[in-house]
Amino acid sequence: MSGADAGLVLAGGRARRMGGVDKALVDFDGEPLGARVCRRFRPQVSALAVAGAMRPGFPAEVAWLDDGAFAGLGPLAGILAGLRWAAGRGAMNLATVPVDVPFLPPDLAERLATTDRLAFAAVAGRTHWAIGRWPVDLADALQAHLAGARDRSVRGFADVCGFGEVAFGPGDPFFNVNTPEDLDEARRRSGAAVR
Repeated sequence: MSGADAGLVLAGGRARRMGGVDKALVDFDGEPLGARVCRRFRPQVSALAVAGAMRPGFPAEVAWLDDGAFAGLGPLAGILAGLRWAAGRGAMNLATVPVDVPFLPPDLAERLATTDRLAFAAVAGRTHWAIGRWPVDLADALQAHLAGARDRSVRGFADVCGFGEVAFGPGDPFFNVNTPEDLDEARRRSGAAVR
């Protein structure tokens, strides 16, 4: 069942730690890793977009967004594009996830929606800055921040406007695939998991 929030998968990174291999396209259980993330996230949101270059093998219904004038400035540029896209669809909030988290919980968007403010997922005291819920009315403030701030990290913007956290666990449902070793570990975990 779709929720009220729109969703965005952040897929614009350069994957340096993967040796330059596009981690969105690495094989994971017979499908591209990014396609798996989209498939797990899509039922949780009203519509889904991907911030990054178009890739094969992803679900046909996803929208593809580029970073526009802020290309190359990191994930906030993709989030801004996502906020503008979500607002155009009538959504009040945008849930975001990175392209490299193959074990997203099926209730992620629902749990993030327990607050109306900017909020991020946290596990055992660690904040996952790419996994959050963004009110679309932050778009103008985010655009101004990108245009003028020195710190263009997600945390830098969150510190400026204030945020909450939503605790997840046990374990780490947001294990992310940054290196070939991470990919091997994720494949091992997937083999042990009941699907």
